Amino acid sequence: MRDFSILKQRILQFLEIKGITKYKFYQETGIANGILSQKNGLTEENIEKFLLTYPEISAEWLMRGEGDMYVTGKSPKEDGSDANSLERRLAEIEKKQERRDKEMESIMKTLEKISSELTSINEERDKKHHSLCG
Repeated sequence: MRDFSILKQRILQFLEIKGITKYKFYQETGIANGILSQKNGLTEENIEKFLLTYPEISAEWLMRGEGDMYVTGKSPKEDGSDANSLERRLAEIEKKQERRDKEMESIMKTLEKISSELTSINEERDKKHHSLCG
């Protein structure tokens, strides 16, 4: 008895060949984290998400294990020059930049708050110092 469905085994094989982490796979496909580690099978929706995200994969190979893994019989260029790969990479970069921008905004707000609190503390300290000395 297999530990994982044959479809999951094939998807894991593809990810290993392409050097794609499970984390990246879940991000790119929108499939729930952990699905590939569960022993049950895949839903039709998850299979569709996989094939739409990686259109270079042959559905025949995925579903029946027949033919080549790739639609054209060979892997797309590893340099990422195909349009889908470039679009995905650009979208990833834009998402990362948006997250960094939000993080920077949050950090700046925190720094402004700390600066304001330090100013208040210094003002209070100066008032106490002047009242004690003068």
